Amino acid sequence: MKWRILIHQGKISLSCALAFGGFIVQGVAEEALDFDIGFLQFSDKAESTSFNLDYFAKSGGMFPGEYDVTVYVNDKKVDQRPVSFVASERDPGVLQAVITPQLLEAWGIESDKTLHALPVETVPTAQDKGARGTEDEMGLRGGISEWVPESKEVFNYQDGSLKITVPQAYITPPGWLRTPPSTWEQGVPALMVNYDYSGSSMNNNSDGTYRFDFLNLSGLLNIMGWRVRNDMNYATSSTGHSKWNVLNTYLQHDYSFWQGGQLTVGQTSTDGNILESIPFEGVMLQSDDSMLNPDLGGFAPVVSGIANSNAVVSVYQGNSLIFQQNVPPGPFEFKDLTRNYNGDMDIEIRESDGTIRRYTQASAQVPILVRQGRTYYNLATGRYHVESLNSNSMSKDFALGSLAWGATNSTTLYSGSILSKDYATLSLGVGQYLPVIGAISADVIYSDARFPGNYGTKRGQAYRLSYSRAFDETSVNLMAYRYATSDYYTFSEALRVDPRVFTAGDEDNRKHQRSRLQMSLSQGLGDYGSASLSGSRDDYWNQSGYSENWSVSYSKSINQVSISLAGGINRSPGSGTDKTFSLTMSTSFGDWLGSSNTSVNYAMYGYNNRVQHNVGLNGSFFDDSRLNYSVSEGWDNQDQGANTNTSLGYNAAYGNMNVGYGRQRDAWQTNYGISGGVIVHPDGVTLSQPLSFESAMALVEIPGASGVGMSHGNIQTDWFGNAVVPNLIPYARNEVSINVASLPENVEIRNNNAVLIPSKGALVKVPFDAEVGRRVLLKLLHQGKPLPFGTVVTVNTKGTTRTGIVAEKGKVYLSGLANSGVLQAKWGKYDDEGCEGEFTLPEEDGTFTEETVQCQ
Repeated sequence: MKWRILIHQGKISLSCALAFGGFIVQGVAEEALDFDIGFLQFSDKAESTSFNLDYFAKSGGMFPGEYDVTVYVNDKKVDQRPVSFVASERDPGVLQAVITPQLLEAWGIESDKTLHALPVETVPTAQDKGARGTEDEMGLRGGISEWVPESKEVFNYQDGSLKITVPQAYITPPGWLRTPPSTWEQGVPALMVNYDYSGSSMNNNSDGTYRFDFLNLSGLLNIMGWRVRNDMNYATSSTGHSKWNVLNTYLQHDYSFWQGGQLTVGQTSTDGNILESIPFEGVMLQSDDSMLNPDLGGFAPVVSGIANSNAVVSVYQGNSLIFQQNVPPGPFEFKDLTRNYNGDMDIEIRESDGTIRRYTQASAQVPILVRQGRTYYNLATGRYHVESLNSNSMSKDFALGSLAWGATNSTTLYSGSILSKDYATLSLGVGQYLPVIGAISADVIYSDARFPGNYGTKRGQAYRLSYSRAFDETSVNLMAYRYATSDYYTFSEALRVDPRVFTAGDEDNRKHQRSRLQMSLSQGLGDYGSASLSGSRDDYWNQSGYSENWSVSYSKSINQVSISLAGGINRSPGSGTDKTFSLTMSTSFGDWLGSSNTSVNYAMYGYNNRVQHNVGLNGSFFDDSRLNYSVSEGWDNQDQGANTNTSLGYNAAYGNMNVGYGRQRDAWQTNYGISGGVIVHPDGVTLSQPLSFESAMALVEIPGASGVGMSHGNIQTDWFGNAVVPNLIPYARNEVSINVASLPENVEIRNNNAVLIPSKGALVKVPFDAEVGRRVLLKLLHQGKPLPFGTVVTVNTKGTTRTGIVAEKGKVYLSGLANSGVLQAKWGKYDDEGCEGEFTLPEEDGTFTEETVQCQ
């Protein structure tokens, strides 16, 4: 427990001595005790009768001071921080917390209401800084009973808790924001970079050798709450194509008014909830649901498919490559991709034998519903921006506004509009929650596109219907259908219309979407497993045929065997139909190999008429599974010979690495990758695992203590005692904890967890108070005799002061010491009642030592 005594330095010996003897007090009954303090001598020449020992007359009593405490309000944990305690004027010998309006707000207690409810004579009064504690703020201070009528507090030094009880009427009611804006931490100035590199080399006898390399970089610069975000990637191949692709660059800052949101300036995209998602360069104000309490969940796209061998999966939007990754044989799934905008994604799977499969995954739409009184908005103005846009001469400058308002608990009204020189659209819709049927929303969108040349103005409508329902077993169903008339164009479609249409009237180059059906079903089946179905089907005006992408899966566990079935169909006009399926079975192999992290598996993959079988072994090493491996052998039904695939991955504290190799009769492939994060902050440079800039991060500091683990995955402090904990929830209370079992023998820590409320993208510094060095039990002798009981011993080491109290037989325990140093001892009020002694600890293994020191 970290504590700082807020009394004259000369009295530290008394406080420490009584704290040292606190275990004696804890062992007796709860009734008050009387102390005879006449035996005490004080180094500041004060009389013993001038000291009030009432603080120690009760179990757990302590001197006034500042203590690290965990705060509970009405039995709910709300905070952890240093809090100052002073003597209660009403209850002698009892400490009370020094509470300010800022603390009340942080703990969810309405300070304004309490001031109006209190009698004038009990209202907390203004105090000078330091008069009743060490809070930085100036202003009103007082105990909880001075703030809130009929309230009480209990401070327990032993477990470090401050439990406050107040009437429910003074608890801040749940608002739109999950935490008070005054508690949001914007973090320290920092430059953070995420890197993700993947490469592969393929060789087959017919086409020779191909190499593909992909580097994805995401950067975030934090200065005084402003975030400068950049996402880019670099792709190169042995075919000679190399390109840098900038996905977005923008400046962003959060705000708490209008129910919370984000101000964004630069190259970004609109949200696409009510209107289409538009990539642009400009300015945007947008609601941020992550600030809300409770959460209003959002949708994140998932790219999934089946690879028949060691393959390279590439994801495109438009003609821009936004993601690329090596995958082993079998089903794959990628979440939370960094996208240009919330539009469709084109998926390419390049197998090790050179086979390429392509399909389009549609963007999803969910019913638009918000809570009563909630206003969700997206306001933007700027210039349409897509690097690969093959556009016509229509104006790209636009203004956009969309809004959804919770009219009742079950009804949401929403609307949106896009205005440009040559284009306008208006959307009107309603969302309704029906207890029996589920959630449904419907809207109509009118468009007016004024094309150049002889093509003239085209006006059309689009109609959309979305449905969602949750059943038992936590299943979720989503269906959406959209239909557009032949003269309806989205803003993006209008800008992409081929210019030849305007000069030659070529209707065949006027292809644009007519309808889209989307479906996503997942259903738990109890003892029979679970099943899911998802996909979409699109057709277009002036184009025969349709495109579709469907996948179905089923999984179940039978005893120790896990079984999964998956199938898919992809069809595009003019490209034929691809059909895939897979069957996988796996079971733990730990009983035979002595490791619960090892499993054996069988898989069967099908692609059109080709069927492949694989048998493999995969698992991991070490308690934290940071080293993982996979080995498989396969064969198929088309006489392609046997194939072998191996992979090895290592998840280090400062990044992740992987390597793989696959071979079959006419082809082989190697793949490799590395990913992680680099953070430049005021105290240096720290390496980390991959960061999530859409969440928040903590910079843990334990100076001088390397190799200390966090309770958040495989994360450890580096050589300088720093570690980065990623994936914290923005605008929510997060707890960062140290794994005390990982502490080196030479480290003692006073508090192993901290609570913080970071803003989105923030890097919040979390220092932990630790003593790093030798632990020593010293026997101090002066003129051949042990030093007196209660002697204060001080050692200055590494810029810090270590203090201890001599117990019986002249023994004192000190921690965090260097191998040698000088100690000072003081036991009386006169100059000759003190001494100094030099100590040198033996160079040996272990950190605890017992030594005798002569004090002169």
